[in-house]
Amino acid sequence: MTTAEILSRLERVKKTADGWMARCPGHQDKTPSLSIKTGDDGRTLFHCQAGCRTEHVCAALGITLADLFAEKPDRNGAGKRIVATYPYHDADGKLLFEVVRFEPKDFRQRRPDSTALDGWTWNTRGVQRVLFRVPEITAAVRAGRRIYLTEGERDTLAMVEHGFEATTNCGGAGKWLDSYNETLRGADVIIIADKDPPGRKHAATVAQKLFGVAATVKITELPDTNGKPVKDAADFFAAGGEAADLDAVTEAAPEFIPSPNADAVPDADPAEVKPLPAIVDAASFLQEKIETPSELVAGVLHQGSKLAFGGGSKTFKTWTLTDLALAIAAGEPWLSFKTKKGRVLFLNFEIQPAFFQQRIRAVADVKQIALAHGMIDLWNLRGQAAGYASIFPRITERVKNAGYVLIVLDPIYKCYGDVDENSAGAVAGLMNAIEALTVETGAAVAFGAHYSKGNQAGKESIDRISGSGVFARDPDSILNFTRHEEQDAFTVELTLRNFKPVAPFCVRWSFPLMRRDDALDPAKLKQATGRPKIHTVEKILECLGTRKLNTVAWQKKAGSERGIPKTQFFQLLEQAKRRPGLTQTAQGKWFYEAPKEETP
Repeated sequence: MTTAEILSRLERVKKTADGWMARCPGHQDKTPSLSIKTGDDGRTLFHCQAGCRTEHVCAALGITLADLFAEKPDRNGAGKRIVATYPYHDADGKLLFEVVRFEPKDFRQRRPDSTALDGWTWNTRGVQRVLFRVPEITAAVRAGRRIYLTEGERDTLAMVEHGFEATTNCGGAGKWLDSYNETLRGADVIIIADKDPPGRKHAATVAQKLFGVAATVKITELPDTNGKPVKDAADFFAAGGEAADLDAVTEAAPEFIPSPNADAVPDADPAEVKPLPAIVDAASFLQEKIETPSELVAGVLHQGSKLAFGGGSKTFKTWTLTDLALAIAAGEPWLSFKTKKGRVLFLNFEIQPAFFQQRIRAVADVKQIALAHGMIDLWNLRGQAAGYASIFPRITERVKNAGYVLIVLDPIYKCYGDVDENSAGAVAGLMNAIEALTVETGAAVAFGAHYSKGNQAGKESIDRISGSGVFARDPDSILNFTRHEEQDAFTVELTLRNFKPVAPFCVRWSFPLMRRDDALDPAKLKQATGRPKIHTVEKILECLGTRKLNTVAWQKKAGSERGIPKTQFFQLLEQAKRRPGLTQTAQGKWFYEAPKEETP
């Protein structure tokens, strides 16, 4: 029955701010004492101020408790048969809410409510939203088990029944919340996409959210089985699919890497996805006249390339990038290298505008550059930093036709978002996005990359940049500034993809510029002092032993057995990758076979 129908049976009904008051039929009520309201789910709510129980009020009106529920299947499922309930708990096992599956197929959510007639309120307002099976998934992630993510609870339970750790999020993959990321942080995640365009788009959306948070992310679909069409995990097992078959499919799936076009997802509208270039014949390719991009910095940087500055904390990276920007804007030398004049854009994510203004003025005055309109543009974005997948497309759209030859991003870590700088896949996604920025704008992009903590003199120059080795291998040109034994002096070592090698040289800081100082010996780097290293490549290889482990399991073993911090493990891993005998399988498992000694 509706609330209006019930009100018609009561006496002395009076409207109130949030409902009605009427005489209670459950007792001799001279002054109206029965409060009547309509709940969010369409249910009629009674409260007698004299203490009459709801069932007594209903009996006096000649109705039952069931009559208090409006017959609105789209609100609470009345008139439909419940075929399954899926409880959602927090990490401590407390029941937060349930998803109820009806027949004909429909889903509604309800939360425990001790004041409700049936013990439930059919909405989840104010309730914490979590993944399905949070306690089990939390334990599985800690144990280093692979986690499968499906689009529905029925699929999840089918996976669990066949020995897999699986979960889903209430409302489907398209309603993923950032808070879910913490449950899966550091896990190897396989997303089982429903085999239709919405399912694929949802899977890509979730993969983008988890990229850089989970250790690895894969997306896969399940094949049709025994001549039966398969859309999801439940279909797969119902058709006779075996756990081993599912394992084979997921092992073969590649790791997810975000597209430089953040809006492009698998099987999206073809109009939204940038097409790949054509395959060309090599003989024809050699006959093409392809002009070499202009050298913005002679012998160091081409237009359209990526340039990384590596340096420790307080090594004047922003000052040096400012010097580079002004030098190219005016066509003046930079660190004694000739430059080609062109329009520059400097994206300042860190320095407050007043202080950035002082820096630019100081550098321009010393270099005797008279800035004119149209030489260099500044985009002060302090407080606007965001993950690269979000902000880079907006930057590209704003500047792609502005004619810039150089774009400076300072500092790059402000664009990380959820990126784990120690994850090769995560950093590759960031580098791909920077590369897309160079392609769309035609400009070179320069950014600073920080060194890990501690003295770097004992490392190869290419290994000094903190985080994944992708930072040190992806850019076209890398300049590493490492502290020299002389005060305020640095050795500059260049790693160049498209130029002849440049011998290391020294610079000395003389406010507000780095100035080349050829009187210094580049080999005399500042040496480490204090205690010797306690964590080495040999230590992490000993933890691996003869086992085959994925990266997460190996890192956790190194931490538990040898006390090696996570950040240091990944630094040592980058060095270990150059050791003969260390191999990674197509499934991401590492194993080590010590090279046999050669006989003379």
